[in-house]
Parts: sequence; C-alpha cells; structure tokens
Amino acid sequence: MDVLEKARQALHGKGRKPKTIRNHVQIVKAVVASAKNPKSRKKLFPVAWDGEYIDCPVVGEQRTPSGVAQQMSLIIKRAEGQYRVMFALKAASGLRFGEILGLKIENVLDDCTRLCIIEKLWKSEQQDFLKTTNGKRYVELHSSIAAMLRKHIRKRKSGYVFCTEDGEPLDQSNILSRVLHRF
Repeated sequence: MDVLEKARQALHGKGRKPKTIRNHVQIVKAVVASAKNPKSRKKLFPVAWDGEYIDCPVVGEQRTPSGVAQQMSLIIKRAEGQYRVMFALKAASGLRFGEILGLKIENVLDDCTRLCIIEKLWKSEQQDFLKTTNGKRYVELHSSIAAMLRKHIRKRKSGYVFCTEDGEPLDQSNILSRVLHRF
C-alpha cells in the first residue's frame, strides 16, 4: 500500500468528507511529485497519480452560498446613515462584522484609506484578539469607500467608528433584527 492510499484511508476513517480528503491528498501528491534525487535532480516518483488510481472519493456538485453583488448593492442603497457606510465597508473590505463593530477611529489610518484590524467586538464586549492568528492585518480601502468613511467619522478623534448616540458599541443582533431584516 502506497503513501497516498494510506493517507486516503486514514482521512476516510476519521469521517472526513470527500472534498476534504481530496484536498489533503492533493498536498501529498504535490510533495511526492516534487521529490527529486539530490545528485541527478531526476524525479524520485515519476508516476502521474490520478484520483481513480488511488481510489479518492468523487466530489459531487458543491453549492457554496455567497452574497450576490446585486443583493449587496440593494442593501447598501436601502440602508440609511451609519448603516449604509457600515454595509459598504463590509462589502468593500471583507471584514467580519465583529471586526467592523470593534473598529475604533484610532485604527483608521492615512486619511481613511487604511484600517488596522487588531481587535473585535463580541456580544458588546471589546476583545483584543481576533478569530485567527493571521487576523491582525491592514486593510486598504478604495478611495470611494475612504471618502464615505471620512464623511461618517467627521472630526471625531476617538471611540468606535460605528456606535450609538452615546458612543457605545452597536450590537450585531440588533443590526440584524432592526436593520437587515427590514429589507
């Protein structure tokens, strides 16, 4: 039994889905295909592996839900005030809602053209850690979104970018029920 077959069986035994198994097998295939003899530089395993040969599971049609541009445009068009800015920023940047709600003005940089994502809001609580270790990042914004954000922030120097009239953070569930579900 070869390495790929062992890997496939191990993943199948752990109850992995067909697509996950194929993804893992692709990595093993790439490593095996790149192995070369250090002296001759010839491939050690000159075999073209195919899914049928190694008995990889067949992956049927997959339907990954995604936002449609027209729907997002309609949401932005119908939203008012800070919510229009928030939804436009979400569409343009790909930020998670918690990252947008936890965004502070101090982390809006370079005349609103760049965001420093270092914290998030979860259940109205500021958290100085993100969902993943690579979550800390800078996000560049298109000039039209930067202009919209600049107009929204105005002369404020601190606090949350999106907040209540009292400066308190917004709640994601309230946004869903009071704003998004109206559309």
